[in-house]
Amino acid sequence: MKRHIFATGRHKQPCAGGNYRKKAQHGSRCAHLHPRPNAIYLKRKPGAACCLTGHGLVHYSQKRKKMQHRKEHGQPDGGAACEGMMLKQKEQRLPRCGDRPYVKYLFVIPSIAAFAFALLLPFCMGIRIAFTDWDGLKQSYNYVWFDNFRRMFTDRRLGSALRNTFLYAIMGVVLNNVFTLSLAMLFNRLKGWWGNICRLIVFIPSCLSTVLAAYVWKFIYHFVWKMATGLNSPLGSERWVLLAIVVIGLWNSAGINVLIYTAALRNIPHELLEAAAIDGAGRWRMFRTIILPMISSSFTICITLTFTGLLKEFGTVMAATGGGPAMASSTICMYIYNCLFSYNRAGYGQAVAISFMAVLVLIGTVLTNFFRKREAEL
Repeated sequence: MKRHIFATGRHKQPCAGGNYRKKAQHGSRCAHLHPRPNAIYLKRKPGAACCLTGHGLVHYSQKRKKMQHRKEHGQPDGGAACEGMMLKQKEQRLPRCGDRPYVKYLFVIPSIAAFAFALLLPFCMGIRIAFTDWDGLKQSYNYVWFDNFRRMFTDRRLGSALRNTFLYAIMGVVLNNVFTLSLAMLFNRLKGWWGNICRLIVFIPSCLSTVLAAYVWKFIYHFVWKMATGLNSPLGSERWVLLAIVVIGLWNSAGINVLIYTAALRNIPHELLEAAAIDGAGRWRMFRTIILPMISSSFTICITLTFTGLLKEFGTVMAATGGGPAMASSTICMYIYNCLFSYNRAGYGQAVAISFMAVLVLIGTVLTNFFRKREAEL
């Protein structure tokens, strides 16, 4: 007796009987079964195969006529209409933030609250104190309005601190950027792991705090410098104290600028430098006409960050000299600190701090716009 394999979906059941005839022959379990491989079934039933083929051709021709008719009359086809209906149902199921515009602002509230508590609230309190004669100790104070701001124009200590601050910042910007750009170009020419080791050595001091760097160099100036040259520490000289502090700041912050310049130099195509060398251009001309224009954006960033950072320098000066000798190294931040905590003139110190902050914002904006125009010209 032949045994034919019939299946419904996943199960294969052997059924007795040669042909698929009636329910009674195969039982109720096998009456609704079809052959699993359609190819075998169609091969054994050529009539059914012809019927299915004809039905498919008729269905395809009718569907094609409908699509052509819709295109001629500018109507979307069934697939696009069905997809549009599905998207519409999905939009109806999922609520959008556009329906409730206040929802997206809920995610910003924590950041705004933290910003207001950490920055805006102290800033507003400082502005209020700047218009008073508060000494920083008593709970009572009187409003003097613009007297603190008028006093700044006749304060000689403030003028000396401003002069020292800008002199210190200008020397630091020039020495820092010339030195770090030279180191970056030198390390960029080193092959293999030598360049990485040199960059790591230069970057390590940048990981130290300004106070620790100042104490390290105080030891160097007081002992190593004196043993090597026989001269006294430059930190005790009114003439050389600012330059000595600039060297401390240069050692402490050079690594960051070296990394920025190195990244910019690596983005310069070597083909340009090789073509310039073949044409007979020297190193200075290649630097002036190729390297400098292509690193101008990094140059702008380094100069702006260095200059604004040196203008508000406090930790290095405080740890190295404390503003001495004879106020020769007193910067604007040191003067504000003394007004708040030494001279008992907190209201006046706040007025100086707010005015200096406005000057910093103005200088940063002017420098950025100036160098951006230079970038466009180059």
